[in-house]
Amino acid sequence: MFYTDGKLQYPVRVEKANPLFARALQQAIGGIEGEIRVAMQYSSRPAVRAATRSFATF
Repeated sequence: MFYTDGKLQYPVRVEKANPLFARALQQAIGGIEGEIRVAMQYSSRPAVRAATRSFATF
């Protein structure tokens, strides 16, 4: 369903580590209201809805 190749879109050079920026970036991408979590919730919504309908209807 999803494709990944592990390459970055643009070359990245890291001169020195910045843990505060890393924490903020991690929160933005995968935190409580991050992009990945919201996308996963949205993409799984129809499947959950279909499953509950099949159990709830007789």
